Amino acid sequence: MSKKGFTSPDKFRDEAKAQAEEFDRKSNLYSNWKPKKGETPNCVRILPAKDDASFHLKVGKHFIRHEDGWEVFTCNYETYGTACPACEERQRLIKTNKKDAAAEFKPQVRGVFNIIDRADEEAGVQRWESPASKVWRPVIEWFKGDTKFNNLVGTKKDPFEGRDLNIIFKPDEDPGAMYTVWPDETSKLGTPEQIEKWLEETEPLIAEVLYPPIDYDVASVLTFGSPQDRMEVKRILREAAPEEDVEEDVEEESETVEELKKQIADEQAKRKVAEARTAILEKKTPEEIAIEKSAEARAAKEEEDSVPEEVEKGTSTKKKTAKVKEDVSTPENITRKVAEIRAKHSRDK
Repeated sequence: MSKKGFTSPDKFRDEAKAQAEEFDRKSNLYSNWKPKKGETPNCVRILPAKDDASFHLKVGKHFIRHEDGWEVFTCNYETYGTACPACEERQRLIKTNKKDAAAEFKPQVRGVFNIIDRADEEAGVQRWESPASKVWRPVIEWFKGDTKFNNLVGTKKDPFEGRDLNIIFKPDEDPGAMYTVWPDETSKLGTPEQIEKWLEETEPLIAEVLYPPIDYDVASVLTFGSPQDRMEVKRILREAAPEEDVEEDVEEESETVEELKKQIADEQAKRKVAEARTAILEKKTPEEIAIEKSAEARAAKEEEDSVPEEVEKGTSTKKKTAKVKEDVSTPENITRKVAEIRAKHSRDK
């Protein structure tokens, strides 16, 4: 992939920032609250955890610039601690002393909170993707530390009696001086009626739901692929997405049945993606695909028949783990396609 127009990390950072702001306006994957600029402090209350989720998340996003536009996707390394082709490319470039080029592959890392803007409480619960180093890290240190500020999101006795967070935001300053944050005095967060309403509005901070991981090979195509490669892969994924449910006047089904239906839909979508990738990216004939599917079915049946009875009766957790491993596996043909794209990218550098 040929990249032009980047003369320094600062220039790339400015362009990536502008692109991120535009993406914020068009997508609900990013925060819907931003601090106001200026000397006057913004005042927010970080809401406590909901359900089994934490009160915060650490996430990463890649903004990869191509000559025909940008590709934006979850950074698996920063969000989940798993392999990310863009991060691997960045490390490779750093090791070869190409730091300017490496800046293009640096993820934007954010700490995510559910917050109430104390100056605009009518807006209700909002999500804030705060800078990891200047906001998220000190908040976590205060929360975990043995200081008077560790009740920043309330206490176990009363989670809604905590401290507000003051933020001064000066985007025109140097990166190290853009944000100034400090905790306020302890106060009660709203009336019982307000709190009840906010609790209902709050969405648990679950990374898999809000920032789904991306398949490694799909990320590789989005990072290194040609416009045609990237367009084709995105089209396949769109077509494989489950259709929206149409409301019908039917009897309410049990949660078990609904879960089974969802699993079936997910499996059908995954199979459709695999088939489409094989047919389009590798240009295989229907006969070749049918032969492969038949061989895979026989192999799966043999593997199923060989499972010992004691394993079959094991815990649901073990079964779920095995299923995840099966789902994230990548067809050999797609792996070869990605290898070709990466090889071409290396030759073009």
